[in-house]
Amino acid sequence: MFAIDLQAQLTATTIARIPETLLKEIENQISNFPNKFGAIAASKYEEVDQVGTTIWNLCTRLRRDFESDNPKDIPIVLLLTRVFSFLLLDGAYDCGKNAPGNLARLMKIGIKAGKNCIGMRYS
Repeated sequence: MFAIDLQAQLTATTIARIPETLLKEIENQISNFPNKFGAIAASKYEEVDQVGTTIWNLCTRLRRDFESDNPKDIPIVLLLTRVFSFLLLDGAYDCGKNAPGNLARLMKIGIKAGKNCIGMRYS
C-alpha cells in the first residue's frame, strides 16, 4: 500500500531531502484516488483510517519545523500529503462503521487540508 510506504519515507527523511519522485507519486495517487474503495479495501477500513491518521499527524509534526503560518512557506509535499491523508480518512469513513464523532473529525481535517492548500505555491 502506497500510504504505508509514504509514512515510512516521511519518517525516515527530512522534508528538505524528499525525492522529487515521491512528490510526483503523491500527485499521481491523489489524481487517481478512487471514488469508492473496493470490497477488499473496505474490509480494512480501520487500518486505512489508522494509516491516514498517522500520516496526518506526521505532517502536523513536520510542519512545526516551519515558523510561518503562510501556506506559501510550507513545502508542497506536506500540503499534498495532507490532502492524500484526508482522502484515506474519507474513504475509510465511507466504508466503516460511522460513529457520530467521526464525521465532525473528518470535516475538521478536510477544512484544514483545504485551507492550507488555498494560496499554496505550486510549480
